Amino acid sequence: MQSNIGAARDVNIQGASGTLSATLDPKIAAVTINGSTVTVSPIVNGRATLHVVDAAGASVDIPLRVAPNAGTIARQLALKVTGEPVDPNFIATQAALAVRQATSANPGTTVTIGQVAPPASPLGIGGQLALSVPVSILGGDQYLDVNDATQINVQNVAAAPFEPMVLYYSDDPERILSDGILFRGSVSQQPVRIYDYHENGSDPRRLVVALSTSSTAASSVHVIEAFAGPNIDVMSVGHAVTKNFLISKPRNQGVIVDLPDGAPFLARDVLLGFRQGVADVADFRVLSGGPVTITVLAVSPNVAPATLLDGPVLPGDGKGRHGTFSLSNYGAQTLEYTAGGDDASVTLGDREPTVPTADPKDPGADFGDYGVMFDLALNVHNPTDAAQTVYLYEAPRGGPVRASYLVDGAATPTELGCATSPPNATSPPHRYLIAQFELTPRSSQAHIVRTMTDGGSNYPIEVGLTAQVPQPATPAISAPDGCFPKPQPSAAPEPAPGLP
Repeated sequence: MQSNIGAARDVNIQGASGTLSATLDPKIAAVTINGSTVTVSPIVNGRATLHVVDAAGASVDIPLRVAPNAGTIARQLALKVTGEPVDPNFIATQAALAVRQATSANPGTTVTIGQVAPPASPLGIGGQLALSVPVSILGGDQYLDVNDATQINVQNVAAAPFEPMVLYYSDDPERILSDGILFRGSVSQQPVRIYDYHENGSDPRRLVVALSTSSTAASSVHVIEAFAGPNIDVMSVGHAVTKNFLISKPRNQGVIVDLPDGAPFLARDVLLGFRQGVADVADFRVLSGGPVTITVLAVSPNVAPATLLDGPVLPGDGKGRHGTFSLSNYGAQTLEYTAGGDDASVTLGDREPTVPTADPKDPGADFGDYGVMFDLALNVHNPTDAAQTVYLYEAPRGGPVRASYLVDGAATPTELGCATSPPNATSPPHRYLIAQFELTPRSSQAHIVRTMTDGGSNYPIEVGLTAQVPQPATPAISAPDGCFPKPQPSAAPEPAPGLP
């Protein structure tokens, strides 16, 4: 039998003869008897044995444990999503995240969110559905286990698409070595995007993204986000974020968060192990109330994030990968290619030009253009009397890189495996196929390609159009021209003539 201090429990004794008597050792609760019912009223935490005896001498021992509950499980939640329509897997992922955010667990406990089955079909604007998510909080020796289910009412709310003109970049310090603020920014009338990319040191630490407001009016925020990690393979983390954001952003697929009055909302709270990394790109627009403060912070496992929100920003690592940048008129480029003419290409993620700062007093920079959405307008012409094939390619120039490309609004991006640049400046470029276009004689085509640079990859890269056939796929990671080639064994020396 388990209970909390002040929560009385009744024990019904069946088949007893005559009057009952009961003792409790040790006396951690008050015990009263009314007929065949023994009432136990806990007064202190601990373990004891309830010994019940009837008039005939028959007895029963009942173990009693008094302790606080491991936490609190929300019985009902409302989840407001946006998108035209919303993907079933996105709904399932966001439902699990919402349940975790709403589940309050004591330090040292273990929360398990049950599997959320995706709905059978996408959810259109105005659509609603209900999900039930099982939750357990294991309390160990200090707390009582809690098991229940959260009912989630999902609604697809109409929300206009939006494009942020401001980018917050948080990658400094890249490796987290202490608790504190990694980045702090604000969103009010103008939508913003934040790109954060951090790697943990040796001690366990949480990466938290908190939304807070001092507004007395109700505040509501539209969020479109892709998050990945924790994972020690930082290239896979950065790649997953880019790929998923290229899927969600064009669909306006996101959530609407209603901020509680005064208390911060933890949009992300992820425990990082040794050298594990996370990446996150999110667009924010305030729908009501505000302004809203976005804070990225590092928090030890048993520290309350709210106690750190007003602290100073941690010192950087000297590499200056942070700041506030202007996305206005940046990221859109045009490639004009004519069959029979020279190749056409653009360079992405170079050191010059790079996304311009929106704060001249801030010395930080975003070399690599992390967080920038590139829209490439391709105009392809065939003035000849023969059909022509034109290839869209990627050529790494800065080292190992992965990438995703959304071609002509496809449902999912084209993903390229890990590729790298040539070993030296005199080696021919490594070109890898993204897409190919078939042009009939004397015709033209227009195509739109969207891409973002991946956190953990190395830039710049070249994206171009050519009539020369690129390599159809990136090589194996350990191949001689792969991302991380293994050293090749040197040949055994030939024996000198006349020697065995």
